[in-house]
Amino acid sequence: MAQNIFKKTKSEGADITSYMTIANFVGRVGWGFVSDKIGRKTFYLLSTSAQAFALGLAVVWIRNNNFGAWLLSFLVVGTAYGGGFGVLPAFVSDLFGSKISAVSAWLARTHEWQWCCVGAAVLACCGGCADSARPSSPLCLL
Repeated sequence: MAQNIFKKTKSEGADITSYMTIANFVGRVGWGFVSDKIGRKTFYLLSTSAQAFALGLAVVWIRNNNFGAWLLSFLVVGTAYGGGFGVLPAFVSDLFGSKISAVSAWLARTHEWQWCCVGAAVLACCGGCADSARPSSPLCLL
């Protein structure tokens, strides 16, 4: 996105990927401590809300060609996403007990591959960010 929309170089795109990785790590560690204080359910409510708000604002920042604000929005998403991964085992353990928490936590994450497939199908169907959005996938018929 940074290269296509904001006309950044490949090197700058690689830097942004590094920033997202750092944000993900900080979220995994930092939000774990925060969720101990505010509760797991409250964390997931705040995390999901923050991600939705930040992604909504990202559209505004793209329209206004505001790269710094767009990057900040995606760093918020990165920390919240990492926090979701970091807090999930403790959340599942709180719900079901510690004996099966590892298995339950990863079973709870199996839905993500499904949404990745659905998202990829929708993007393929709509043409993604291409200038001429035409149905180009047999999945569009579903």
